[in-house]
Amino acid sequence: MLYMSLVVGAFQANCYLLGCPETREALVIDPGDEPARIEDELAAHDLKPVAYLLTHGHIDHVGAASSLKERLGGDILMHRADLFLYEKAQEQALAYGIQIPAVSPIDRFLTEGEKITWGKAEATVSCTPGHSPGGICLHVPGHLMASEEPGGASPDMHPDWVFTGDTLFQGSIGRTDLPGGSFEELMRSIKEKLLVLPDKTMLAPGHGPRSTIQQEKNINPFLQDLLG
Repeated sequence: MLYMSLVVGAFQANCYLLGCPETREALVIDPGDEPARIEDELAAHDLKPVAYLLTHGHIDHVGAASSLKERLGGDILMHRADLFLYEKAQEQALAYGIQIPAVSPIDRFLTEGEKITWGKAEATVSCTPGHSPGGICLHVPGHLMASEEPGGASPDMHPDWVFTGDTLFQGSIGRTDLPGGSFEELMRSIKEKLLVLPDKTMLAPGHGPRSTIQQEKNINPFLQDLLG
């Protein structure tokens, strides 16, 4: 897998680019801002985006999707429960003094357990409401994320990855005081969908540095009651 991470926009959100090295098709996760920079990064690696996966509908995770779709093609994917947030993206942006173009229609609404494919790669959707009603995480098998460099670790040795949006961060959790948020739902999602993953699973959040499920079990103060 070709893997790139960009920190974009005023909210310093993580945008992830996952490319199939054989077909050069790419999945863009949470293109929140700076579409030209994202486009340049894709071009630098000769990647063609086939889909823009939005982990939820907040402006810092969706703001560049429509511009990229218009210029490069590809489908916009999101859970239906966050459509009300996505459709108000321009209002969200103006509240922070930011201007974005009108959003494009969602091409496909995601459901629990759905498979996302790009080239010869595949990942699985997990619905994790709480930060927002339609929040999702994306699970990518470890062998797809394995390094292809000579002498690199065997693909079988690589952990799975989970892209968590704003559900779970290194040392913290997503806020639940925004429209549609629910602390109880968020904690249930984390307990039932994330803490059950193998400890070595790599956690790639919507903001901040990467972590692992094991590290969050050890250090995240918000999770200790769930582990008791």
